[in-house]
Amino acid sequence: VDNRAGGNISGMFRGTGLSNTGGALQLTNAGSIGGGRGVVVANAASSTITNLAGGVIFGDRGGAVVFLGSEGHVLNNFGTLAGRVVFDAGDDTLLLGAGSVLGSDAFGGTGRNTLALQDTGTRPSPSVSPPP
Repeated sequence: VDNRAGGNISGMFRGTGLSNTGGALQLTNAGSIGGGRGVVVANAASSTITNLAGGVIFGDRGGAVVFLGSEGHVLNNFGTLAGRVVFDAGDDTLLLGAGSVLGSDAFGGTGRNTLALQDTGTRPSPSVSPPP
């Protein structure tokens, strides 16, 4: 799926913006993808999502990006992930590149997950104050 032209892919009524339950998903985004869940990958094939600078993937209920299954998936982010990133049983990789904005947490499953930091990025400050 190529959404580099700045298109908008959205789930109606808080649905999923983009869901893949078939073969491997190769997604490049520079536009906006989202809904109740942004992108859900639930398959037995390794998938790669690249969110380019200016791209936004959002999920207001179930996560911005959700990887399900036991295969290793890759999420390359140079844009904004507004919502949780959820990994399942696979050996998954989250790369935060220059200009990344991670709007929430990344949750790992039972696989051996990798967090790769490339250059600089931002994450909002926690909403809980540290103890006195």
